[in-house]
Amino acid sequence: MDFSVYKDKLPMSGHEILQRFGYAHITSYHTGKDSYAKRVSRDHFPRYHCYIKEIGNQITFSLHIDQKQASYQGQSAHAGEYDGPLVEAEINNLKNHIVNMIQQVSNAKAAKQIVKDEKKIPWWKFF
Repeated sequence: MDFSVYKDKLPMSGHEILQRFGYAHITSYHTGKDSYAKRVSRDHFPRYHCYIKEIGNQITFSLHIDQKQASYQGQSAHAGEYDGPLVEAEINNLKNHIVNMIQQVSNAKAAKQIVKDEKKIPWWKFF
């Protein structure tokens, strides 16, 4: 399941967003592609698996669940879920995380602007 976000709306890169949300960067030794994984439990599988695609001014997050490792040597096929309630819930959590990050950055910018606009009072005038 995919969703896209405009780059100029994000306070940081897709890589940093996923890492802050608990995803670990992995590189496939079969294909050399970069992706991100987040464990569902203590075990290695099942896990959330996400790819990032940057096209123009958009970043697309492509998420699915790997249920188990590839069964045959040299094959990349695996039991994966590309939609369903678990994938939808994780995508909604990721979207909420991104929205919260955007709001925190905009609130921080607004707070800096307020501080810049206030007149500075020398410390000796407080006594």
